[in-house]
Amino acid sequence: REAAQRYWCNPSSLYKPGLEVQLQCDAARKTVAQALGAQEKNIFFTSGGTEANNLAIHSALTTGRRRGAHVVSSAYEHASIHEKLRSLPDAEVTFVPAEKETGEVDPKKIAAAVRKDTVLVTVMMSNNEVGGINNIAEIVRLVKEKNPQTLVHCDCVAAFGKLPISAKKLGVDTLTVSAHKIHGLKGTGALYVRDKLHTVGLLVGGEQERELRPGTENVPGILAMAAAVKETVFRQKENAAYVRTLKEHLLERVNASEFVTVNCHNDFPYVVSLYVKGLRSEILLHFLESKDIYVSSGSACSKGAKTHVLASMGFDPQVQDSTVRVSFCEKNTLEEVDRLIDEIENAERTLCTGR
Repeated sequence: REAAQRYWCNPSSLYKPGLEVQLQCDAARKTVAQALGAQEKNIFFTSGGTEANNLAIHSALTTGRRRGAHVVSSAYEHASIHEKLRSLPDAEVTFVPAEKETGEVDPKKIAAAVRKDTVLVTVMMSNNEVGGINNIAEIVRLVKEKNPQTLVHCDCVAAFGKLPISAKKLGVDTLTVSAHKIHGLKGTGALYVRDKLHTVGLLVGGEQERELRPGTENVPGILAMAAAVKETVFRQKENAAYVRTLKEHLLERVNASEFVTVNCHNDFPYVVSLYVKGLRSEILLHFLESKDIYVSSGSACSKGAKTHVLASMGFDPQVQDSTVRVSFCEKNTLEEVDRLIDEIENAERTLCTGR
């Protein structure tokens, strides 16, 4: 609110109030860069993770068209990557499934799919529906060993503020994050681009963000993103340790339930994919909603439609139809975890009258 009221001038303007706003945006860029182990010059603000992912893919394929049009991707990427790749008429895409048991991608399988004409590899750091922590640094190492010219992109939206992220240590060429995943304002994200990487934007018509992402900057969103970074990313270890206690308690309750099972077992504490036997996820979602408990059946971007994630991992349709995603943050409590499982069991008794 303060940013919208105080810093309302256009940061591209030449008068003094505009310059003051530009300085605030520069400071925010520095904060986001620090959170990603990068420099300010590597960070480009966008309208969110979806735009940033599309921008990274568009740039990689446009600049690499002379080398080929082959892309390797994990099969459970966010829709902003998965659907973008499927929509490309001239690209050949190899989708590599994640492991069903863990929800993680085998780096060797990614590298095995790389060819001489592979221009891009894209694997998310952590999946937003089933969790898992992918070894991005190892993926980069193996891919570059096989084809040094292949670019590697990493969608870090689900991992932002939850796992340590250092673009330099990961070795990626591009990387994306979004503010709303760390309690920032919706409609703000960022794209990291490594030094000396030639990029091509999606839009034209302005010199903002060094012409890679033209358009008047979303100043309130950018400043709020930096504030959120200070509250979450810079407290990542502390927050993750607490959230891990929530997940462990959830797993204890699930293990004692005859109706609920965990789809994937992994070390990512913030997301748990639960299969609730005999209850379609849509029905369960509305039942829990009536109790002021909010979970989802997949990515919020899918708006309730079936997503490709579980199918790509080999889960049968019955499991896909009866799976809910539970997401934690540092503001949740053990009491809320208990209420969730209690109400799921209540739903079983109430809605599954045949048992």
